[in-house]
Amino acid sequence: MPKGLGRRNLFLRLLHWPHLELCGLLVLITVFLIRNYHVVGALVFGVAEFPADLGGDSGRYTSGADRWVSNEPLVGKQASYLGYILVLAGLRTWSLAYDWVMPVQLLFTAAAACAAFGLGRDVAGRLAGFLAALWLVENPDIAIWNRYLLTD
Repeated sequence: MPKGLGRRNLFLRLLHWPHLELCGLLVLITVFLIRNYHVVGALVFGVAEFPADLGGDSGRYTSGADRWVSNEPLVGKQASYLGYILVLAGLRTWSLAYDWVMPVQLLFTAAAACAAFGLGRDVAGRLAGFLAALWLVENPDIAIWNRYLLTD
């Protein structure tokens, strides 16, 4: 038997290992939690210890949420960001600080990872789905912006 054939068979056997999906899921969750440690810290220790970071447009969204809760019309470009303003208004309605938008954004990232997994799986198999989800949750740009009160 040629040398490369034995390695190939081992690789194919590993792909059909019954616990591969569970291990992949654990890797995804671990990477997701490590990349988003700031938001996880806010959930564990409270947003007072790990507050959301503000950006240049954060005031637009918070004032829009305040206006929405007060039944006042949105002004300027606020209507262009209605979805995000509604999320912030929901937090305000539930008497939560705007910092709680971080866990909401984290949930959206988790939903996007699930969608990437599903798309990759449907197009090219489970391994492709896993890699698509892994690349999404491992992306430092996505993880960094989860802690900002911004639409990015």
